[in-house]
Amino acid sequence: SCCTLQLLVSAVSLSLETFEAAPVSTHARDWFHPTTTRTQAEAILGNGQHPDGAFLIRRSTSKKHPMQLHVLSLLAQGRVRHFCIQY
Repeated sequence: SCCTLQLLVSAVSLSLETFEAAPVSTHARDWFHPTTTRTQAEAILGNGQHPDGAFLIRRSTSKKHPMQLHVLSLLAQGRVRHFCIQY
């Protein structure tokens, strides 16, 4: 919804203002978790070991979508949020 989008934009803006560069590894696509479920993604990202901005890409397991979609699962302001990627 519009309010959710505004909240996310505010969270991203705040994150950018307080951003501190940290080493990032994308070796062997450690961000791609094709068999991870939504619940598992929330457990992985929300375990207290990852900073805001941590993310993973997974395949959608939703039966609502006829096409197979991918999902961006993102840790923002201590909460895991999920965004469908349509391509």
